[in-house]
Amino acid sequence: MFCVYIGDICSPVYIRVTCVLLYLLLYLAMAQGGLDSTPTVDRTSKPLYLKNNDLRGTSRKQFTDFDLIDPIKRVIGDDLLCVQLDRNLWRIYLKNTESRLTLLTRGIDINNVSFPFYDTNPYTSGATSASQKNPKNTDLWDTSI
Repeated sequence: MFCVYIGDICSPVYIRVTCVLLYLLLYLAMAQGGLDSTPTVDRTSKPLYLKNNDLRGTSRKQFTDFDLIDPIKRVIGDDLLCVQLDRNLWRIYLKNTESRLTLLTRGIDINNVSFPFYDTNPYTSGATSASQKNPKNTDLWDTSI
């Protein structure tokens, strides 16, 4: 807990008491069912991936997160947590596994062009298209040699 002192307007003790009362009211509201006390986010759900080059192949326009949010929400509703662009890779974080599977099977449509999602990071798995399952040879104990 922190304390802010603003001249003679209010004392640090007053602000501390106010914060404690607000926390108490929040706790009581959650206990009575006034606020949703159970999180609806599945923390074990992996993100979906989309290459930025795949999006740019259809137009010269640089896509932003706002351009992706609306098509994603049309498919899964309000189960979207976050859309993140890191270099050339979009990561889409969702609230539950069902929404992840729905997006993975359906993909999204932007300007009447369908874009499928990658299940794993395409740059670490070696995938060249979203339909490839696991092109990289991960069998370290290959006995056929």
